[in-house]
Amino acid sequence: MTNLVNPPKNFTLPLSRGQDLVIDFQNQDTNGASLDYPDGTTLTLIIDGAVPVSQAATISGGHAMVFVPYTTTDQILARVTWRCVIDLPGSPDVHIVPCNGTTSRADGN
Repeated sequence: MTNLVNPPKNFTLPLSRGQDLVIDFQNQDTNGASLDYPDGTTLTLIIDGAVPVSQAATISGGHAMVFVPYTTTDQILARVTWRCVIDLPGSPDVHIVPCNGTTSRADGN
């Protein structure tokens, strides 16, 4: 059966002991050209697990930078689900999950 809407892209989020997690979620059109995020947009990286992580991005133009220190990511196990949530302002607010997946450990844990 065909999807009614496009599902989120699925990615593995690799983590390694002692390494900060820095991700630039770039806003692009269907041709890959950079687009500014609309005013009032928020983006949050959510990593599920024993101690859930919810980290807001710093948005500038078409870039949404998320930083999670290694002291936090060192505690996250492999195969934990994660998602990127974009909140677009309006009435009603629209919540989009453009990508998600599971974590992996590049350090053998």
